[in-house]
Amino acid sequence: MKPYCPETSGASMVTRYTLMSLTAEAAAATLILSILRRHVSGDRLILLILLYNILSVGLRVLFSLLADNVSEKHAGVRLSVLLLVGGFVSPVALGVTLKVVLAAAGIAAFHAFAFSSVLARSDFRARDVGFPAAGAALGTFFSRAYPFFGYLAALLCLMLAIPGDSGDSRPVCLAHRLPR
Repeated sequence: MKPYCPETSGASMVTRYTLMSLTAEAAAATLILSILRRHVSGDRLILLILLYNILSVGLRVLFSLLADNVSEKHAGVRLSVLLLVGGFVSPVALGVTLKVVLAAAGIAAFHAFAFSSVLARSDFRARDVGFPAAGAALGTFFSRAYPFFGYLAALLCLMLAIPGDSGDSRPVCLAHRLPR
């Protein structure tokens, strides 16, 4: 009789990273489209949005190279949340450009490390990556529909980043170690 070996799955981490993606994007969109809108002109806001998009997409390449070579990927996720929330709560007196750069670096690092973690758990099949990507789109929607949601989302993103990632060391089925 074949011994029972449960499949190792990263489904709970995919759900967690999807929720974190939703909250991170909501916080970033609230930062730029609600908080900074009160402090800058319309022309400068457009340039800040362009800067945010260029950095958040361009830096993903650099963070992805780092994420693939790190064994503890959740430490990178924690760093990204720290950067994002640092940009969210830093005072406007330090500069609106600094707030946008920190938020963009946080989002880029989050997507790189979270997607690398999800791909490592799914045996490098891309089936689970769609959920965190959909979470990002939903986060932007919620922050535009309910601007106060971004403030709660920043706090929720911090809370979701605190617990460790136990899935980095996947358990081995003991039945494979039994002598025959």
